[in-house]
Amino acid sequence: VPAEVEAMDGVESEDEAHNVERPARSSLKKKSKGKSLSEFEVGSMVKGSVRSIQSYGAFVDIGATTDGLLHISQLSSEFVGNVNEVLKEGQEVEVRIVSVDSDKGQVALSLLTKEEADASQAAVNQRRDNRPQRQSNRRDDTAVLASLKQKGWDPAAFVEGTVVSTVDFGCFVRIDASALNSECEGELDGLVHISALASGRVGNVND
Repeated sequence: VPAEVEAMDGVESEDEAHNVERPARSSLKKKSKGKSLSEFEVGSMVKGSVRSIQSYGAFVDIGATTDGLLHISQLSSEFVGNVNEVLKEGQEVEVRIVSVDSDKGQVALSLLTKEEADASQAAVNQRRDNRPQRQSNRRDDTAVLASLKQKGWDPAAFVEGTVVSTVDFGCFVRIDASALNSECEGELDGLVHISALASGRVGNVND
């Protein structure tokens, strides 16, 4: 496995995927001196010095044989768009050991306490749970769509329908297939994208 890929093992969750990119190879080199990673306990707080900054986080010298990865998502409970807004090279920091992989020579760090990290992850999970789950509420329109595809319809025609749900990017409208082709039966839900709601710009579907 390439070193660039292994370095990403320090990422705690899939929500940290934003800003993750290939780290500089020089940042992954092991040092000739330092404590063995086996001497570091997960959950403990240690002092360190920011050695290098990348767009996805920073590498911190904690006195180990390899620098620890402080991912951008672990800098604050608030969103951080630029690592340089929080850290500078050479800055002294106190970090929490999130995970240690002695075999791969990797250690993940965080500026957040365990309580702050748990609260932040809970907020992320809550936002994910609140996202519209339109697919689970939609019927299987495969048969109706197949019939329309076979018998055809006028793509320039305007038909009446009923809005059944709205999402950030548009709304779903339920229409009678017979309005598109008199030989077809059944209903289907179609997406009206936010860009197609009006001739001008629409900032909110609910407007």
